[in-house]
Amino acid sequence: MVADLMKQLSENGSYTVPSDVFAGIGDQFEAGFCDDTQTKQTIAQLFHEKKYLSDTHTAVAVKVYEDYRTRTGDTTPTVIASTASPFKFCQSVISALGGEVNSDGTELLDQLHSMTGAPVPAPLAALSGLTPRFDLVIDREDILGTVDLLGKI
Repeated sequence: MVADLMKQLSENGSYTVPSDVFAGIGDQFEAGFCDDTQTKQTIAQLFHEKKYLSDTHTAVAVKVYEDYRTRTGDTTPTVIASTASPFKFCQSVISALGGEVNSDGTELLDQLHSMTGAPVPAPLAALSGLTPRFDLVIDREDILGTVDLLGKI
């Protein structure tokens, strides 16, 4: 069945799983979403209420899970695995905590540390003072032309 679905995807650009498979998936999985405002609110709530400094991805997972619990009443103990550092998303986290982003680069690491007291991860702290290796920034509408140009170099 999977091979057939992949063939349909390759030939038609899409596929539809059989209704019984779709129903089975629906019985086993939940999905949700969290917009930027809700993400920021969740980061702030986790920090102020739980003293937990969250990255943006984990905040989305927490918000979607809270919505699920509210909607379903499910109280099954659950683990949300945080896989990213808030220091990789300094601008978003600083903003979520009510701070003003007043610098860029590695200075943001120090700003987030000053705001929260959380230690800067050593690999990120080691970047301080280094010269960026890559500094090409292009606008979205220029992506294809830039890729084409770089391919000719």
